[in-house]
Amino acid sequence: MRTLLHIPRLALIAVALIAQPAGRTAHGREIQDLNADRDAFTPTTLTVEPGHALIETAYTFIDNREGPETHSFPELLLRKGLTKRLELRLGANQEIGSGGSVVTAIETGEGMGEEVSAETTLFYGLKAQLSDQ
Repeated sequence: MRTLLHIPRLALIAVALIAQPAGRTAHGREIQDLNADRDAFTPTTLTVEPGHALIETAYTFIDNREGPETHSFPELLLRKGLTKRLELRLGANQEIGSGGSVVTAIETGEGMGEEVSAETTLFYGLKAQLSDQ
């Protein structure tokens, strides 16, 4: 019974946090766009600011009409700003199911056939911002 009493309180807190005036946090600072760089969204042309880090993660479920369904997680991407125009990128993903994926095609490759498989991928690299847009 105690658990049920905490749910409305948590819901009120969540609504209060979401209902903050646009462009400001509770402390009066500007809210900055995180410039996420996920495959399923429009990729950003910007890099993470020097000295900052950004952790991005997702879960993708694809209900394939032909063949087994695909589960892809944690789709983890760690981005660390090295300089104004350079960032370090580390990532990991586990894909279980039919293999090919329209979501993480760059990292995992496509077309592993109809069989159910499990594939773990680790990747690393750098991203450079070549120009201001």
